[in-house]
Amino acid sequence: MTRQQWIILAILFLAVFIVFCVLATTIIFNLSAEISLLLAMARATLTPAPTPTPTSVPTFTPTPLTTGPSTSTADEAIALVRDFRYDSTQQETVGSLISTLLVASQQMGNTVQVEGWHAADQGGNLWLVTFSFWENEKPSSYEFWADTTASTVKGYNDLGETLLTFLSQDLRPPSGTPTPVSVAASVGDTVRDDFSHWDYMVTEQPRLVQAIVGLGQEVTSTVGYLIIPLRLTNISDETQEIESSYYYRFSVRDEDSRLATHLSWDGYGQPTRLYCQAENLPHFAQNPQQVAPGERVDTALAFELLPTAKGQLILDIVVYEGNSSHTFSINLDLEARPVR
Repeated sequence: MTRQQWIILAILFLAVFIVFCVLATTIIFNLSAEISLLLAMARATLTPAPTPTPTSVPTFTPTPLTTGPSTSTADEAIALVRDFRYDSTQQETVGSLISTLLVASQQMGNTVQVEGWHAADQGGNLWLVTFSFWENEKPSSYEFWADTTASTVKGYNDLGETLLTFLSQDLRPPSGTPTPVSVAASVGDTVRDDFSHWDYMVTEQPRLVQAIVGLGQEVTSTVGYLIIPLRLTNISDETQEIESSYYYRFSVRDEDSRLATHLSWDGYGQPTRLYCQAENLPHFAQNPQQVAPGERVDTALAFELLPTAKGQLILDIVVYEGNSSHTFSINLDLEARPVR
């Protein structure tokens, strides 16, 4: 090879070497970046995330008007609840209504054992007042919030809230005060409720039965069960849900405007559930149901009558708008006779 050829070969070799170095540097840089990214991802994967602190859902507790230790006593709190009424002209109190329901339960053949009243101090003159009893060897209780500073009583459990709801319906004007006559609808009439946006109709003549059988279970009553066929129509522009609390708006009174039926699970919820299941009707005791606008639901109510019920029976439907209650009544065209 000539000297000139050696020079050309050397230049080519040098050029190849430079290109190789550039390519090697680029590859090493990219690999380093990828490795760093993979290491970062690995560290993020292997590092345990901090455990979020669960958020507790607070239960409703009235705010006392005073702070600090209670200056009132348990006896004062119990007396407030026991003698509570919504108006001084009312004949019924919380205590008398509880007694009426317990006596009626005994007359129905149930075994009732009363434990009595007790109160638990919550501070700030706020008390949790409970009336405890056993019915057919099952413990039960009416429970209330009592604020002795504000002299207010509110329901704490379902039984307490239900009892106060029906006590509020027992408002009577003072003697001699003109009383507006409430015209009740009849069976087959539509009652329009523009407050909670429902139409109610008792579609057929209610009847009394001595026993209800459904899905292998049977309940019997010496006084009888009142069966009320009921049609509900959603007149709202939105879908509404019917759940177990929906039943609280219904009650039955007699000709003396006194409660005519049981309101407990055994005397109302359970018979309603069994009857609806036996008749293949929807019920909401354990099955909430969505009702679309304009949709109607044919169902039924089943109440066990109280032995003290007498005369014409009327279905009352009570709904609330804020703190104001509105009552719609349907004359059931059915009479009850007291059981001695």
